[in-house]
Amino acid sequence: MKHKIPIPTIKRFPSYIRYIKQYKENGVKNVSATILANDLRLNPIQVRKDLAFSGIEGKPKVGFDIDQLLEALIDTLGWNNSTDAVLIGAGNLGSALMGYKGFENYGLRIVAAFDKKEDIVGKKIGNLEIQSLTKLEEYILLNGIGIAILTVPATQAQPTAELLVKCGIQAIWNFAPKDLSLPENIAVQRTDLATQFAVLSAKLRSNMIKETKADDTFLVIDRIKLDKDDHDLPARIADSVQTAFYEGEGICLIEYDIIYIKRILNRFICKINSNKSIYFFYFHILV
Repeated sequence: MKHKIPIPTIKRFPSYIRYIKQYKENGVKNVSATILANDLRLNPIQVRKDLAFSGIEGKPKVGFDIDQLLEALIDTLGWNNSTDAVLIGAGNLGSALMGYKGFENYGLRIVAAFDKKEDIVGKKIGNLEIQSLTKLEEYILLNGIGIAILTVPATQAQPTAELLVKCGIQAIWNFAPKDLSLPENIAVQRTDLATQFAVLSAKLRSNMIKETKADDTFLVIDRIKLDKDDHDLPARIADSVQTAFYEGEGICLIEYDIIYIKRILNRFICKINSNKSIYFFYFHILV
């Protein structure tokens, strides 16, 4: 890989691959960055920058060759080389991950599962028999395993992760609700289901609030009452304006001298415009 690929770009690659596979199944031979961007609701410029890391160049008015682009993206992620992994913690979540066959499409194979609970050890899930945690080190060393999937309770996450590192594991996919403290050379990716649900709940709440407004054009974000001696005025206005701006369509209600307010807002809007694109934003200044 000639250039280090940014993490946000890597996170978008699987979506590109999924859509490109769909295009291919539908008989499409070429695809443009604009089409991908529209389908994924992304910025076309960002998609072009992302695809540039694949090393494949698109042709003007033609786009990218589907087969070449798909192969290049898969190769860039290393999904064309099967990677063996062990799973620690064969409870409900661990069992579900063991039964998921989709990992193989991404080059990941769960080849063994381990747990310390005696009532679980010996049971089979799919083609895998759950082994005792006491056999973990021997298995990793004999089979040259480099990746572990951690699905243990929070209280067991840190000591189990330390055991994995001691056994030679170089990368841990952490599903436990616990941040791990490990050497910098150990790659760790945490999937926090609670955080993801919190984001989903926040989006749902935001949509519900917008739907309950009589006028969908405006969403009241804040109302500030100011006085002449308020030395934090610019900062407070900026915070309110920024809050409304990042919420999407917004209205910031401010009571103060209208000329002074306009002067501050104009400067702030110019600052935002230099970095962002504003599609819908309104100010209602009360006097």
